[in-house]
Amino acid sequence: MLGFTVAAVFDPLFTRTQCAELKRLTKEIYRELGADADFSAAGSLMPDAYLRIFGHRPLVPESFLYVSPNADRTKPLPVIVFLHGSGGNLKGYVWVLSRVADQLGALIVAPSGGMGSWSNGEAAAAIDQALAALPAGLRIDPVRIHVVGLSNGGRGVTQLLQAAPQRFRSFVFISPVFDEQALGRLAFTSADYRPDVLILTGTLDDRVPLTYVAESVKRLSSRNLRADLRVIEGADHFAMFSHRADISDTLATWFTARGRP
Repeated sequence: MLGFTVAAVFDPLFTRTQCAELKRLTKEIYRELGADADFSAAGSLMPDAYLRIFGHRPLVPESFLYVSPNADRTKPLPVIVFLHGSGGNLKGYVWVLSRVADQLGALIVAPSGGMGSWSNGEAAAAIDQALAALPAGLRIDPVRIHVVGLSNGGRGVTQLLQAAPQRFRSFVFISPVFDEQALGRLAFTSADYRPDVLILTGTLDDRVPLTYVAESVKRLSSRNLRADLRVIEGADHFAMFSHRADISDTLATWFTARGRP
């Protein structure tokens, strides 16, 4: 709540009306997850984000792990990897995505990337560390790992798409910022493995305008990679909270259409 208040003072794009609405949505989400014993016990990763501002790096990399109660632990499980945006790894993001995981019987792995710059290979390293730290009783299906990036997390997703496209079943961008260098290095031929790409963005996003996202989709297409662009009417940059049902339902349907992850 304090962060939103400070942002409203110093960020010209973050209006007081937007601040008040985002506070309302956040309180609603945290009221819900606060009633869940497991989510409450998980604690917070925000201290990591704040400490990294001052140059502190955690000795042991941290991440959130969500195991759907619908997951069949007798089999290798699908995984949704989530890369958060600027501002830190909010537990509310995992709460929103848990609805998707429950429909698919999947795991969610959400590594912490500090304040969410996702530069210099941070995304790949954080994912490797988070997956290596999974409890011994959990087996993951290596051909059903999906990576999702929110806002600046899209930078990490772009880097992974360019460097390791075969490692992931699909790549999902939500209200995305793209890594321009990685996007420029993309090059797929008809003989290459071309993963599925989904992009979700809002019509009212003034931080990452629809025109920017649409132009990035054209750049992907010029590199022989088709992206499925879904535009959320009336949503701004914080659609993950304001239109969470739309996003979770779209993700669950999209994943299922590609062979239940």
